Amino acid sequence: MKFIPLANLKNTTGIVTTCKEEKELIVANKNGVPALVLMSREDQNF
Repeated sequence: MKFIPLANLKNTTGIVTTCKEEKELIVANKNGVPALVLMSREDQNF
């Protein structure tokens, strides 16, 4: 699991690349509190 500041969501290409290549969740924090969890579509089971 990788933690990033919520402001880093502006770099969408980098985030998508990280999700796909490292196959790990990304947790976006706002003021140190987890606000959002991101993962690649390939890792999600529908």
